[in-house]
Amino acid sequence: MKLIWSPQAIQDLNRIAGIIARDKKEAAVRWAKSVETKVSRLRRFPLSGKMVSELGRQEIREMIVGSYRVIYKVGKTISVLTIFHGAKGQPPSI
Repeated sequence: MKLIWSPQAIQDLNRIAGIIARDKKEAAVRWAKSVETKVSRLRRFPLSGKMVSELGRQEIREMIVGSYRVIYKVGKTISVLTIFHGAKGQPPSI
């Protein structure tokens, strides 16, 4: 299945990695690679993430990577929508 990163998700990934890099550049690179590796598995297992309960839509799912929530949509393609810190609570409007 095809996997697409939204401009928002790319921006989130870069912003978060930049914040992590302020303290440890190597940790930021490891974190970003971890996100990319885990997200790439969605091609084979698109329903492996759980439904985002706050939104109540079967097609909007999430995977947890460390302290971050990766929100994605399953359809004809898999679209990574946004990434945010889990402590921030509810996902941004999707």
